[in-house]
Amino acid sequence: MPGATSYTWTVPAGTTINSGQGTTAINITAGSTSGNISVTATFPCGTSSPTTFSLTINPAPTVVANSTAAAVCAGSSVTLSGSGATTYTWSGGVTNAVAFVPMSTLTYTVTGTSAGCSNTATTTVTVNPIPTVTANSTAASVCAGTSVTLTGGGASTYAWSGGVTNAVSFVPVSTLTYTVTGTSAGCSNTATTTVTVNPLPTIAANTTAAAVCVGASVTLTGSGASTYIWSGGVTNAVSFIPVSTLTYTVTGTDANGCTNTATTTVTVNPIPTITANSTAAAVCAGGSVTLNGGGGLVYSWTNSVMDGVSFVPNSTITYTVTGTDANGCANTATTTVTVNSNPIVSLGQNVTQCGGTVILDAGNVGSTYLWSNATTAQTLSVSTTGTYFVAVTNASGCFGADTVTVTINTNPTVTGTATTNTACLSDASIALTGTPAGGTWSGPGVTASSFSPATAGVGAQTTSYSFTDANGCTGVATVVITVNICTGVVDQTLSNGINVFPNPNNGTFTIAVDANLGDLTLVVTDMQGRVVYSSLENNVHSGFVKQISLDTQASGLYLLHIIANGEQKTQKISVQK
Repeated sequence: MPGATSYTWTVPAGTTINSGQGTTAINITAGSTSGNISVTATFPCGTSSPTTFSLTINPAPTVVANSTAAAVCAGSSVTLSGSGATTYTWSGGVTNAVAFVPMSTLTYTVTGTSAGCSNTATTTVTVNPIPTVTANSTAASVCAGTSVTLTGGGASTYAWSGGVTNAVSFVPVSTLTYTVTGTSAGCSNTATTTVTVNPLPTIAANTTAAAVCVGASVTLTGSGASTYIWSGGVTNAVSFIPVSTLTYTVTGTDANGCTNTATTTVTVNPIPTITANSTAAAVCAGGSVTLNGGGGLVYSWTNSVMDGVSFVPNSTITYTVTGTDANGCANTATTTVTVNSNPIVSLGQNVTQCGGTVILDAGNVGSTYLWSNATTAQTLSVSTTGTYFVAVTNASGCFGADTVTVTINTNPTVTGTATTNTACLSDASIALTGTPAGGTWSGPGVTASSFSPATAGVGAQTTSYSFTDANGCTGVATVVITVNICTGVVDQTLSNGINVFPNPNNGTFTIAVDANLGDLTLVVTDMQGRVVYSSLENNVHSGFVKQISLDTQASGLYLLHIIANGEQKTQKISVQK
């Protein structure tokens, strides 16, 4: 109204003036009661009469927000529909009664309108996520007969295909892919796992010998797998020596880790106790012996000996027998056969001699003897012609014998004479005669059958006549001729009381003194003047005797020079050895 300064509004009970009081327009929120709305204008000079108009309140519809599911799984659809009104408008871009797939948990509001009045309602649709399910197995592959446990993950409950119960072990019979359905908050997902069932390997237990002898080795080898483990501490394919009969088990593992077993029995047969028997522990050379094995089935001897067959051993030797029993097990034993030497009896070549005796010696000291004349000494003295036999048995009981023929011829009887047996150094040759004729003379001064005193020298000179008969036997006769100087001096006694004897001699002679001489010098020279002996004897008295030896000198004439009391004498000494 023109000129009005303010306006006063009134509304029905329950209606609220939101804004505009005092102005020409107000904003109200109607209550549930119908009534009149009036307005009075205020002027400087008063107020106007109220202007009234009626307010009719229609009831708001009771709207219900309906959902086909309060909760869905991600990716699942839901349908929202309102009720209690005529038309409906949903928040979130939802079309009433048209299915859609909610992306997340959300509260949806529906506005329902009837007769121009609207009301709202809400409903919440929970979107549960799809669980990420895992299919877990305690083993991706197992060997036939081995159990496995399947366990789902990522959900709350699990259902497996193939009749498997989650987390409960079972024995798969073949390779199979198992599916698990895991559910959480009603949402499910699946996962798969494959369990491979590998067959068990077919194992064979092989042995190089089903039976061996004690101390023999055997090798056990598995087959049908990749690696092998044996019982009894045995290493696969490595030889060993079993100590007793035993069944060995081999566990073979193939490339898949699957194992199986097999067994083999190795019988250990005992070694036989073998004996080496001999018909004699010792034999004489050339004697036979038989060797026999015992304790086995068949026997083999060293040195080419045949069991039970006699043979002649050549020397003392130890024989080894290898005896084998019915199981093929062998052992050895030894026996020594001593071969004692037969005495080697040699009486020598047949003997032919002139006169005398022959000593036959059977040798082999310590043996027993039996001669053909029944004597039992080691030697036999034979002086007559004949054939002689000796049998010798040594300490080992071994025997030897020999025979020899002895021929003893009689020596011839020989005589010899000289026309004289005494001569002077200056005498002519003396004739020598021997019988039987045809012999040979020898000796100092002898030429053919004559004796020269001058050549022989002073002294008793022995000449010999030797004669050999048709049997080769020799007889000898001797003739002694004494040669003197014949100078008027006694040959054996010197003027100074010194005697020399014997002269001739064999190289040893004696000087005897029968006077008191004082110092005595003795010098012996050979015919060439060389000194062969000398001595100085002091204070020589009657009865002095001295023996001089020329045993290192040859036979012949020597000069003895004697010096005493200023007198020197020379005596020829004849040495005949």
